[in-house]
Amino acid sequence: MFYKQQEDPLGSCSPGGQALLTFVRSLQESLSADHLREFLRRFLGGMSGEAWSGAALVYVARALAQLAPAPLIGLEVLLAIKLIVTQSLRTMQVKNKTLICWSFLSQLLYRLS
Repeated sequence: MFYKQQEDPLGSCSPGGQALLTFVRSLQESLSADHLREFLRRFLGGMSGEAWSGAALVYVARALAQLAPAPLIGLEVLLAIKLIVTQSLRTMQVKNKTLICWSFLSQLLYRLS
């Protein structure tokens, strides 16, 4: 899903990652703030209970970090992000991906709080 061609520029997004970004943006355009808040609560809550590969977590965090600023984060979302950071990121094998994910999750917290 997140495979890129060898000739793709370094740092470019895979087609799967780009589709995920488009999907997340469409959610924000089509859902009310309350429904988007509920989606984030459930989605991030589900994410926090699963093991994620480094690439998938980077693309998901990247897509969520692109949401337009809005007050959408409640306590449950913050706790889910805390679990992702303390559970998923600490088990990543590649430290660069951990830093990238943390950067994107920090952007998400800033934009949506």
